[in-house]
Amino acid sequence: MAVYRGIIPCGGGYSFPSSHAANHFSLAVFIILTLGKKSGMIWVICLAWAGAVCFAQLYVGVHYLSDLLAGALLGAVIAWILSGLYLQRFGPFSAPQKQT
Repeated sequence: MAVYRGIIPCGGGYSFPSSHAANHFSLAVFIILTLGKKSGMIWVICLAWAGAVCFAQLYVGVHYLSDLLAGALLGAVIAWILSGLYLQRFGPFSAPQKQT
């Protein structure tokens, strides 16, 4: 039997997959895919941020690693699908041109 070592009190329901991981990874992957090569190093920031949120959930004991991995995968797949639809409808992101 697993011992609950939660640092903070939270809901007692089942949490597979982690919605925190799904939400944050879907936003991170969507930003990365829609900005494309124009993003520079933003992909590092996005993935580090989403990874930090997942680590925090693991650290405080509200999720198992499998919850987080499944949530991250689910979020990435959803972002991949939605970014494809976004790019099909609106095209690649282009920054506003400076007026001189």
